[in-house]
Amino acid sequence: MKFADWVIVRNAKLSDEQMQAMLNNEHGGMNEVLANLYGLTGEEKYLKIAGRFNHKAVIDPAANGEDRLTGLHANTQIPSSSARRGSTS
Repeated sequence: MKFADWVIVRNAKLSDEQMQAMLNNEHGGMNEVLANLYGLTGEEKYLKIAGRFNHKAVIDPAANGEDRLTGLHANTQIPSSSARRGSTS
């Protein structure tokens, strides 16, 4: 929880545009981890920060039935896509 709280403080300094630019690099399953923490604690702040880690360039097309995963790393995209169900953004 302390690490997640640090993530909240650190990422509060970034605009939504900066967050999305950051997500163009490998970010693993940060949104999944934070959504899971919300599930364990029920604290909305963890669900909110999980949503900031949703990579819209990948998730938005998928939500519209478009496959834009060719050439992307599965170890990043699978966790970030599976966590989408549990987070907001």
